[in-house]
Amino acid sequence: MMTLDDTSFTAIAAPADGSSSAFQRRAAGSDTEIGHLGLMIITAAPVPGIEQAIDMLAVDRLPNFRIEGPVALVAEWLCTLSRTPGLLPAQAWIVADIAVQARRFADVTGTTHLGLKLEVVRDNACRKLHHDYVAHRLVCTYRGPGTQWLARDHEAPLGDEREVVPDHWLTAIPRFATGIFAGVLLPGARPILHRSPPIAGTGEIRLVLTINEPFSGRFRG
Repeated sequence: MMTLDDTSFTAIAAPADGSSSAFQRRAAGSDTEIGHLGLMIITAAPVPGIEQAIDMLAVDRLPNFRIEGPVALVAEWLCTLSRTPGLLPAQAWIVADIAVQARRFADVTGTTHLGLKLEVVRDNACRKLHHDYVAHRLVCTYRGPGTQWLARDHEAPLGDEREVVPDHWLTAIPRFATGIFAGVLLPGARPILHRSPPIAGTGEIRLVLTINEPFSGRFRG
């Protein structure tokens, strides 16, 4: 497991299936710093060929599930799931990488429980710029365009308009990169406005992971 401290670094995190991804720290990872900055992004260089393998999966073969519970138990369930006989290599890699993401979220936020959702998105989803009503939210896109965020210097000119935004004001989190947003429930936080990229009518399919502190404390799979 990779542990984040208060210094910048480049590290190798190994998903449970033995493949490797390189993660470059772009911002200090303490809870206080995430609250002040609003967003931490960790870029990822996936194993060769995985992008094409995921893109070739039929939509009904894309993994999707929800699970909530203690971090260690969720990570163990994901690792076990990634070794299920009959899974395609791309399916197994996604699930194993999510186990890494769950541990990373716990390392950064200090939480011992989490709620996790892997979802196939076919429409504009959260098309309006918004803040999340949680303390932290991790977002990672495994297929399709990534979550878009708005720099603070555009917030005032934007005013109350949260849907019609000039494209050049927005920055997309790269595919496979990890974005951890501060939410409105994090004390003292300065959340960053963000949204799902508009894909309705384009034929695009997104596969998006979100992780946050749990709402109910229940464990379900």
